[in-house]
Amino acid sequence: MLNQVSLDLGQGGVMAYDPGRRGAADISFVAAYVDGLDGLGSMGTGAHTLDETVDLNTFEALTKRTALLIYRLIKE
Repeated sequence: MLNQVSLDLGQGGVMAYDPGRRGAADISFVAAYVDGLDGLGSMGTGAHTLDETVDLNTFEALTKRTALLIYRLIKE
């Protein structure tokens, strides 16, 4: 569904990211018990290091994508 939202907004496709390369997100601790989705947050470089950066220019597109996803989920 997230992929379709992204395509509908003209933001391109969304591909799953290797979970072994992700940080210790909260969803990691409950994923065996509930459905969830991770990776809706900011984009940047140097994740979880002293050199971590956040690309503020991505916030508008990511916010739109997340809002539309939530809207579609509650209308489902």
